[in-house]
Amino acid sequence: MTKSFCCAITRDAIGCGDKRGMTIVPVRNSRFGDFFFLRFRAVTAEDGHKLVVPDDVAVTLKIDQAIRFCPWCGARLSEVFQENFESLPFVLDDDFQMQ
Repeated sequence: MTKSFCCAITRDAIGCGDKRGMTIVPVRNSRFGDFFFLRFRAVTAEDGHKLVVPDDVAVTLKIDQAIRFCPWCGARLSEVFQENFESLPFVLDDDFQMQ
């Protein structure tokens, strides 16, 4: 199936969930349905354990924010990916924990 994207930036941002920077993470969950996170990651997932941070310093390595619309073009993501959600990378299942 050919994937259609709302814009080139979203096309490039989906599927980079463990990389440093910003990405869109599609989530499939039986309780919440299909939705999307805008994820900001300070370091790659594999490098997080390499950081030495004192216990009295608060550091955030990853932030997830649920979104409905593309942050770049404004398209409703559920409509854009309605037909091909199954083929998107990094779709997480019910083991995903809402934090």
